[in-house]
Amino acid sequence: MAFISLFAGLKTKDCFSLLLSALLALSLLGSSMTAFGKSRQKPQTVVSTAWTQASPSILWKVRLPQPIEAQVVWHHQMAVVVGTEGTVYGLNRQTGQLLWETTVGEPLNKITPVWNHQLVIVGTEKGLLVALDAQTGKVNWSKRLSQGTPIRLVGADGYIFAVARNGLVSALDEVSGQQYWQFQTQQAAAIEADPVLTSDALFIADLNGRCYRLSLTDGALEWVYTAQGNIVAAPVIQDQDVYVPTTVGTLYVLNRQDGSLRWSFTSRLGAPLYSSPMVNGNTVWLGDSKGRLTAVKRQDGTELWSVWLDSPILSSPKLDGQTLLVLQSAGVLVGMQADSGQILWKHEMKSVPAGLTAQIEPHQWLFGTRTGWVYSLKMADSVATVPLKQHH
Repeated sequence: MAFISLFAGLKTKDCFSLLLSALLALSLLGSSMTAFGKSRQKPQTVVSTAWTQASPSILWKVRLPQPIEAQVVWHHQMAVVVGTEGTVYGLNRQTGQLLWETTVGEPLNKITPVWNHQLVIVGTEKGLLVALDAQTGKVNWSKRLSQGTPIRLVGADGYIFAVARNGLVSALDEVSGQQYWQFQTQQAAAIEADPVLTSDALFIADLNGRCYRLSLTDGALEWVYTAQGNIVAAPVIQDQDVYVPTTVGTLYVLNRQDGSLRWSFTSRLGAPLYSSPMVNGNTVWLGDSKGRLTAVKRQDGTELWSVWLDSPILSSPKLDGQTLLVLQSAGVLVGMQADSGQILWKHEMKSVPAGLTAQIEPHQWLFGTRTGWVYSLKMADSVATVPLKQHH
């Protein structure tokens, strides 16, 4: 009625002008909306409004007296957990029963142990390397590699490769701790990313954006690539490609043999990449510090889809069958359909997890939390039942 009264109080000429102006405005708005719609091409942003209730089930849980910030490692029927205050725990991985505990006397924090044959090797925040008997927890040997700097480890075939935060890399004998060779990063650049070992080389990355390939035999530098930004997450080696995430939000994909650049992909708004990508088949999945999970083509880095979650992704995504597992910094574990980004379920933790381990059985995973809890989770083999709502 108010609209009619408004027109009643106007002259015919004024009514006509007002009506014409309104029609013109509507036309422009429609054109603008059409243009906006055309400008939004693939890749897609997938928005899920609901998900199935097939969330993980807890097989067992046990609380240890120390916070856990390192990933749990396992071998056969045993799991090894590192407490931040310097105690290493051996658990039965089927039941969570405590089998042994050993205190090394120095903080361990985020240093993930290495399981090599019958030994578990841990590196401390102060540069001490300790080898424990995997069955009893008894100290086999210890060696001080660097004073006051954390040690990160990787090992295989009787060798241990220890990487100190000050950029010093050491190759040692697993049984005796004898040192074979050492390598120093360029300009003594610091290292925070875990080293990566393959059958023919050792790959390391420093905080100055350099990724190195070293000879296993003598530690000789075979190539180095310098990226933009810092590298705080471990590179991923898959077939002939090396995937290097950086803090400027760019993922660099290098030729494994010569270090040349194949392609690169930059996250939306350049959000930093603080975790390693997941690579499988023809797809690469990466999570950024703004909470966006993105899938790109492995061949050339073309974006396939992305999903915005509500807290940063600081842990590498894991693949469980057709389900992608994503840990958020807020302590939420999200299960997603790997090929589409459809959210299948969300599971809230009471504490922030330290990161999923490698899969120990079909759909079974282990992780520790900052409140000292160790969980064994069984993932449901679920399929999305809710249609996707997509913004093109």
